[in-house]
Amino acid sequence: MRQFVHTLLAVCLMAAGGMSATAQSVTAQEVIAKMEELVRQYAPQAPASTTVMDVATALYGVGDYARTASLLEQTIDIWGQYNENEIPHFVYHYLADCYLLTNQQMKALKPITKALTLREQLFGTNDSNYASTLELLGRYHYQGGQYAMADSIYRQAIAIFEQNKDFENMRYIATLNAMAVNCGKIGDQDNALLALAKVETVVREKFGENSLQYATVLSNQADTYDDLMNYSTAINLSQRSQHILESKGMAGTVEYSGVLGQQALSYEHMGQYDKAIDLYQKALKIDNQQGKTSKYYAVHHMNAGLCYGQMSNYSTAADHLREAANVFQQMYGTSHPYYQKSLKNLQFCLNELNAPPHKKKEDKPSKKHPDERAQQLADEMFSKGKSLYDMGKYTQALECYTQSKQAQMTLTDRDMPNYATTLHNMGLCHSKLGQYTEAISLLDSARLIRRDALGEEHRTMANTKSELGYCYLKLNQHRTAIEYYTQSKHVLEATGDTISDTYLSTLSNLAICYKETKDYGAAIQLGSKACDIFMRHDGRHTENYATMLHNLGSCWMHAGNYENALPILGQALEIMSELYGKNSPKLEFTLQNMFTCCDMTGRVDRAEQLRNKIYELTGAYPKSAHGLPKSPFIY
Repeated sequence: MRQFVHTLLAVCLMAAGGMSATAQSVTAQEVIAKMEELVRQYAPQAPASTTVMDVATALYGVGDYARTASLLEQTIDIWGQYNENEIPHFVYHYLADCYLLTNQQMKALKPITKALTLREQLFGTNDSNYASTLELLGRYHYQGGQYAMADSIYRQAIAIFEQNKDFENMRYIATLNAMAVNCGKIGDQDNALLALAKVETVVREKFGENSLQYATVLSNQADTYDDLMNYSTAINLSQRSQHILESKGMAGTVEYSGVLGQQALSYEHMGQYDKAIDLYQKALKIDNQQGKTSKYYAVHHMNAGLCYGQMSNYSTAADHLREAANVFQQMYGTSHPYYQKSLKNLQFCLNELNAPPHKKKEDKPSKKHPDERAQQLADEMFSKGKSLYDMGKYTQALECYTQSKQAQMTLTDRDMPNYATTLHNMGLCHSKLGQYTEAISLLDSARLIRRDALGEEHRTMANTKSELGYCYLKLNQHRTAIEYYTQSKHVLEATGDTISDTYLSTLSNLAICYKETKDYGAAIQLGSKACDIFMRHDGRHTENYATMLHNLGSCWMHAGNYENALPILGQALEIMSELYGKNSPKLEFTLQNMFTCCDMTGRVDRAEQLRNKIYELTGAYPKSAHGLPKSPFIY
């Protein structure tokens, strides 16, 4: 923005100065007088030397995009009376930007097209100025729900920025942000997170982790993790963004409303509608102050309406959905997906409200939970069990989950997906306690219920199948473990969940199973993929990444490729040493495998160093590497 301000001010001063210096034309004098009148109209207290562009800059800087757009519209009209061909490209560019920021998508296309034409004439199509306006064109298509078109345009703009090595240009950062959000709409979460990782690096170095720019990055990351159904991470990131905004005194702004609505959406996806409603109402208080053209006004009404609908409060739901549909229609027309979604759900609510009394849901003879005390006990014990599990108190957690299960079994109309979750969590407790046979029995019951209630492709099926795979792995039933892990991997990939902890552990443990069945090629392929994903999204200085590297190196070693194994194991050892200390017994397996590789490749000196190090840690020398270690894997 700062670069735009300086350029815009300079050009306008030159234009005005040129007109007054060559004031042979009455038209030129009239234009200057009208420009001065604009300044008095929009900034009556401004000093005499203030230009129109000073005022535009000030209005844009405080987020008053509607008045900025109005001022720029009048500037173009007045300037055009003198010489339309002299109106600078960036006036059109920022007018379009203001239209998009005020949700006037239909009005933005004409100034975008004009700015692109002028910038192509001045700079060519491989210049960052041209790429900046391409970002606006991408945003125009995004707001119209044309996500594939937006993706293509964003990629074109990013390629131009990167070709010019213009990495610190704020428009480059904005384009990466916009592409990441758009990727979420087309299900390309991997590229969304890669784009946001680039943004985070630049923003952290340029502005710091307590900046408004960093708050935006966190918010966009939260959106992507919500798309991946990793709702707890999404809420955590959004709350971090919220705290930054609060520290900057922005608790009543559009941005703050956005992060409240973001958290609400994650709670809504989790089925916690009360929490979601509370946050939507707080966000809507801000939106109402900002007006109906506020960025999130219609979206928050739509989502609040959907929440009320889930709670069978159809009257309130209809009020919110009706308001959302009206605003979406005014902003985008009737073909926009948000308008269609609001209208469809509004009609559903109206149908429920107008249904004959004998058909209304509330008059059905059976209720979902007739025994309220039993349901309350089930909920309380489940919540307590989860808290104990999170603290590592698995025996106590199991007792609470068992009580929750018993209470649920007394209900006449049991919620089977919730019942399956209780069984699943009981299985997790048994697994943590090393009771794998008991865990399998409970997990398999949960799997069958989820299959019947939710279908084979539901995300929760992947969790249960992955846990079953782990239990069978621990019981050395590797073929059965492979079957469950493969099914879990298929569901996770089908739902776009390819960076979660469940997906990474599935890949890593599936690689171990293939190693144990001597299918080293498959093991190496899966292990390499897990390491690559983890490195890109979580960084290298973690226990999980070190474990993955260790297991990958061990796969190469068992495949007989000691040259490939050694550097990978070396990386694992380096990270483990940093995490645990150079004399930790946790280094034993990795040192043993490195000793094997050095011994097998004739690296005598290095092998002797490793042999002595193993003795220091364990009190015993390793055997010659010509017999491979029995258990080189960690899981």
